[in-house]
Amino acid sequence: MAKNRQPSGDLVGFFMRVPTDLKARIDAAAEAQGVSQAAVCVELIRQGLSSPADLERGLQAWLDRVR
Repeated sequence: MAKNRQPSGDLVGFFMRVPTDLKARIDAAAEAQGVSQAAVCVELIRQGLSSPADLERGLQAWLDRVR
């Protein structure tokens, strides 16, 4: 995993809890790509937000399951 911190420029802290299986997948992707876990998460969030219809469908499906 990359140990270099990103310059803080326009970055802000954002902390969240994730399921252990998802954390393991993030760790593995970061290791495979040679980037930080944060970089993997940022890219995934960007991809998800660039497809709002997919995000909306996924959110609705989740809401339907937890009701």
